[in-house]
Amino acid sequence: MVLAAGSEIFAVAGVWRPTAEWGEAYSMVMADGCEMMAEVDDRMPTILARKDWACWTDGTPGEAFALCRVYEGPIKIDRTPEPWFKARSVVSEEASFSNQPPLL
Repeated sequence: MVLAAGSEIFAVAGVWRPTAEWGEAYSMVMADGCEMMAEVDDRMPTILARKDWACWTDGTPGEAFALCRVYEGPIKIDRTPEPWFKARSVVSEEASFSNQPPLL
């Protein structure tokens, strides 16, 4: 977890849209990682200063894009020994189709 140090609440830049297939879909906007992130990843979420929240949601695309930059404030990184994702097991093509009815 990455936190803006000294802040109880912070915001990250994101995009959202409704989709027919997945329902509400969203993604965090990533930027180059700062020095403090180097041991974790070379990217990090775009952290928005409170003064920039309205610019992100109501500004022009160019104004919003200008906010996608390396975060220069202090951050706190809370690392856990567990990965944030688990790899899916790979199923062979033969096994994945063995329970399917034949195509006519």
